[in-house]
Amino acid sequence: EQSIDPIHAAALSLLSRIYFEMDNCKRAKAVMKAAMPAIIQHGHTFFQGEAWLTLAKCCLSEAKDCLLDEKEGKQSGGEVSVQMRHLKRALVELQHSADAFEKIQDVKRLREVYYLKAQVCHSLPRHFSQRNLAAQRFREMNSRVAKSIRPVWVDVLVQVVQNNE
Repeated sequence: EQSIDPIHAAALSLLSRIYFEMDNCKRAKAVMKAAMPAIIQHGHTFFQGEAWLTLAKCCLSEAKDCLLDEKEGKQSGGEVSVQMRHLKRALVELQHSADAFEKIQDVKRLREVYYLKAQVCHSLPRHFSQRNLAAQRFREMNSRVAKSIRPVWVDVLVQVVQNNE
Protein backbone atom coordinates (compact mmCIF):
# COMPACT_ATOMS: atom_id res chain seq x y z
CA GLU A 1 0.00 0.00 0.00
CA GLN A 2 1.27 3.42 -0.95
CA SER A 3 1.05 6.31 1.48
CA ILE A 4 2.35 9.83 1.64
CA ASP A 5 4.37 10.86 4.66
CA PRO A 6 3.44 14.15 6.38
CA ILE A 7 6.46 16.07 5.09
CA HIS A 8 5.75 15.00 1.52
CA ALA A 9 2.09 15.95 1.99
CA ALA A 10 3.09 19.40 3.28
CA ALA A 11 5.35 19.82 0.24
CA LEU A 12 2.48 18.84 -2.06
CA SER A 13 0.31 21.37 -0.25
CA LEU A 14 2.86 24.08 -1.00
CA LEU A 15 3.07 22.92 -4.62
CA SER A 16 -0.70 23.13 -4.83
CA ARG A 17 -0.67 26.72 -3.56
CA ILE A 18 1.98 27.55 -6.19
CA TYR A 19 -0.17 26.04 -8.93
CA PHE A 20 -3.10 28.10 -7.67
CA GLU A 21 -1.02 31.30 -7.74
CA MET A 22 -0.01 30.43 -11.31
CA ASP A 23 -3.72 30.24 -12.28
CA ASN A 24 -3.65 26.48 -12.77
CA CYS A 25 -6.63 25.80 -10.54
CA LYS A 26 -7.45 22.32 -11.80
CA ARG A 27 -3.93 21.08 -11.14
CA ALA A 28 -3.82 22.82 -7.74
CA LYS A 29 -7.04 21.12 -6.73
CA ALA A 30 -5.88 17.70 -7.97
CA VAL A 31 -2.56 17.92 -6.12
CA MET A 32 -4.22 19.14 -2.93
CA LYS A 33 -6.86 16.42 -3.02
CA ALA A 34 -4.09 13.82 -3.39
CA ALA A 35 -2.29 15.20 -0.33
CA MET A 36 -5.39 15.84 1.80
CA PRO A 37 -5.71 12.43 3.50
CA ALA A 38 -2.13 12.56 4.81
CA ILE A 39 -2.46 16.22 5.81
CA ILE A 40 -5.71 15.58 7.69
CA GLN A 41 -4.39 12.47 9.39
CA HIS A 42 -0.80 13.46 10.23
CA GLY A 43 -0.28 17.12 9.34
CA HIS A 44 -0.02 20.03 11.72
CA THR A 45 -3.21 22.00 12.20
CA PHE A 46 -1.68 24.96 10.33
CA PHE A 47 -1.13 22.80 7.22
CA GLN A 48 -4.67 21.47 7.52
CA GLY A 49 -6.08 24.98 7.60
CA GLU A 50 -3.91 26.04 4.66
CA ALA A 51 -5.02 23.00 2.69
CA TRP A 52 -8.70 23.72 3.26
CA LEU A 53 -8.14 27.39 2.42
CA THR A 54 -6.41 26.50 -0.85
CA LEU A 55 -9.25 24.17 -1.83
CA ALA A 56 -11.77 26.90 -1.02
CA LYS A 57 -9.87 29.38 -3.18
CA CYS A 58 -9.85 26.85 -6.02
CA CYS A 59 -13.63 26.50 -5.72
CA LEU A 60 -14.01 30.28 -5.74
CA SER A 61 -11.85 30.49 -8.84
CA GLU A 62 -14.01 27.88 -10.56
CA ALA A 63 -17.15 29.80 -9.57
CA LYS A 64 -15.64 32.96 -11.05
CA ASP A 65 -14.81 31.09 -14.27
CA CYS A 66 -18.44 29.90 -14.51
CA LEU A 67 -19.64 33.47 -14.14
CA LEU A 68 -17.22 34.73 -16.79
CA ASP A 69 -18.22 31.95 -19.19
CA GLU A 70 -21.87 32.85 -18.73
CA LYS A 71 -21.23 36.56 -19.32
CA GLU A 72 -19.26 35.78 -22.48
CA GLY A 73 -22.09 33.55 -23.70
CA LYS A 74 -19.96 30.40 -23.73
CA GLN A 75 -22.28 28.47 -21.43
CA SER A 76 -26.01 28.20 -20.92
CA GLY A 77 -27.99 29.19 -17.83
CA GLY A 78 -27.17 25.82 -16.25
CA GLU A 79 -23.83 27.33 -15.24
CA VAL A 80 -25.58 29.26 -12.47
CA SER A 81 -26.29 26.02 -10.61
CA VAL A 82 -22.69 24.91 -11.20
CA GLN A 83 -21.50 28.26 -9.88
CA MET A 84 -23.71 27.92 -6.79
CA ARG A 85 -22.37 24.41 -6.23
CA HIS A 86 -18.80 25.76 -6.30
CA LEU A 87 -19.72 28.57 -3.90
CA LYS A 88 -21.39 26.16 -1.47
CA ARG A 89 -18.37 23.84 -1.61
CA ALA A 90 -16.08 26.81 -0.95
CA LEU A 91 -18.20 27.73 2.06
CA VAL A 92 -17.79 24.24 3.54
CA GLU A 93 -14.04 24.30 2.97
CA LEU A 94 -13.74 27.80 4.45
CA GLN A 95 -15.49 26.53 7.58
CA HIS A 96 -13.02 23.63 7.87
CA SER A 97 -10.20 26.14 7.44
CA ALA A 98 -11.65 28.45 10.09
CA ASP A 99 -11.98 25.53 12.52
CA ALA A 100 -8.31 24.62 12.02
CA PHE A 101 -7.03 28.19 12.34
CA GLU A 102 -9.19 28.75 15.44
CA LYS A 103 -7.40 25.84 17.13
CA ILE A 104 -4.01 27.50 16.68
CA GLN A 105 -5.36 31.07 16.96
CA ASP A 106 -3.86 32.23 13.67
CA VAL A 107 -5.49 35.64 13.54
CA LYS A 108 -4.01 36.63 10.19
CA ARG A 109 -5.37 33.55 8.41
CA LEU A 110 -8.70 33.76 10.27
CA ARG A 111 -9.06 37.31 9.05
CA GLU A 112 -8.68 36.13 5.44
CA VAL A 113 -11.01 33.16 5.94
CA TYR A 114 -13.78 35.24 7.48
CA TYR A 115 -13.47 37.87 4.76
CA LEU A 116 -13.86 35.24 2.06
CA LYS A 117 -16.66 33.57 3.97
CA ALA A 118 -18.58 36.84 4.22
CA GLN A 119 -18.14 37.44 0.49
CA VAL A 120 -19.30 33.93 -0.41
CA CYS A 121 -22.33 34.13 1.89
CA HIS A 122 -23.25 37.46 0.29
CA SER A 123 -23.30 35.73 -3.11
CA LEU A 124 -25.49 32.86 -1.93
CA PRO A 125 -29.23 33.33 -1.44
CA ARG A 126 -30.56 33.02 2.10
CA HIS A 127 -27.13 33.12 3.74
CA PHE A 128 -27.34 36.65 5.10
CA SER A 129 -27.15 35.71 8.79
CA GLN A 130 -24.01 33.67 8.09
CA ARG A 131 -22.64 36.62 6.10
CA ASN A 132 -23.23 38.99 8.98
CA LEU A 133 -21.61 36.60 11.46
CA ALA A 134 -18.57 36.13 9.20
CA ALA A 135 -18.29 39.89 8.71
CA GLN A 136 -18.44 40.42 12.47
CA ARG A 137 -15.71 37.82 13.00
CA PHE A 138 -13.63 39.50 10.27
CA ARG A 139 -13.94 42.85 12.09
CA GLU A 140 -12.90 41.18 15.36
CA MET A 141 -9.83 39.64 13.71
CA ASN A 142 -9.05 42.94 12.03
CA SER A 143 -9.10 44.76 15.36
CA ARG A 144 -6.88 42.06 16.91
CA VAL A 145 -4.36 42.53 14.12
CA ALA A 146 -4.51 46.31 14.50
CA LYS A 147 -3.95 46.07 18.27
CA SER A 148 -1.03 43.69 17.88
CA ILE A 149 0.91 45.91 15.51
CA ARG A 150 3.27 48.14 17.44
CA PRO A 151 4.30 51.31 15.64
CA VAL A 152 8.07 50.79 15.66
CA TRP A 153 8.77 53.99 13.75
CA VAL A 154 7.38 56.07 16.63
CA ASP A 155 9.93 54.55 19.01
CA VAL A 156 12.75 55.28 16.57
CA LEU A 157 11.65 58.88 16.17
CA VAL A 158 11.38 59.35 19.93
CA GLN A 159 14.91 57.97 20.40
CA VAL A 160 16.33 60.25 17.70
CA VAL A 161 14.67 63.30 19.25
CA GLN A 162 15.85 62.33 22.73
CA ASN A 163 19.41 61.77 21.53
CA ASN A 164 19.50 65.20 19.86
CA GLU A 165 18.38 66.98 23.02
